[in-house]
Amino acid sequence: MTLPATNDSFCGWLPKEIPHADALRGVCEYAATLREKMPNFVCYQETSRYQGDSRVPTDLITATVRYIEGEESYSDIQLNGKAVGNSLKNTEGLWSTGQFGGSLRAIFHVGNQAEFHFAGEKRDGGREAWVFTFLIARQNEPVWQLRAGNEIEAPRLWRRALGR
Repeated sequence: MTLPATNDSFCGWLPKEIPHADALRGVCEYAATLREKMPNFVCYQETSRYQGDSRVPTDLITATVRYIEGEESYSDIQLNGKAVGNSLKNTEGLWSTGQFGGSLRAIFHVGNQAEFHFAGEKRDGGREAWVFTFLIARQNEPVWQLRAGNEIEAPRLWRRALGR
């Protein structure tokens, strides 16, 4: 994903006629520079996967996640305590990557042609928030994907709450 010259050009396409459009633009401007703002880090990730309505996990995936200079990588991946190398591609079930910085920015990418709508106000954790909904009918720039082997499914409808 190439970064436009300025946040203005990255966010300039957003609708101006919806209520609180300035707040939506503020989130877009933040997202446009998130890669540069987010510190480098290494963490241990545990992901429990469930099937259907079961409240009991079907398996557990663990990995070391590195976020270095805006790029995310995984290593030491284990499925139920057994090493699977550095990729989940050949394992059964759904898995995902890319949640540490790219997702929020990709929502605002002009190529995804997101449709934003102001959905109202909500009280969350004692704070008021403006709620925007958005729809990305077809991803042209990856936002978030679930993968199973070589198949990829991209969720289409997302909701976000923006604090005031």
